[in-house]
Amino acid sequence: MLQNWKCGNPVSCAAGQAVLEAIKRENIQENCCLVGDYFLKEINNLQDKYECIGDVRGCGLMLGLDLVKNRETKEPNSELTSQIHEVSKD
Repeated sequence: MLQNWKCGNPVSCAAGQAVLEAIKRENIQENCCLVGDYFLKEINNLQDKYECIGDVRGCGLMLGLDLVKNRETKEPNSELTSQIHEVSKD
């Protein structure tokens, strides 16, 4: 039964191909690396300035940081995280 199943839809394949071509043509990956490096540098500068930033990690534009009450104990600062989340939604 399943061996006769044809996978893939021509329209979906064409859309996927167009996306991959746009990524290559517009140098999106290179731009993500450049902007991500800048973003990471600036977040690290903030970490030097503010004790509430415990750890910074990631790659490209996919970065994460831990907001803590104390860097030594690494106790999460959920209140600050909630405040930043609310402000970022606005």
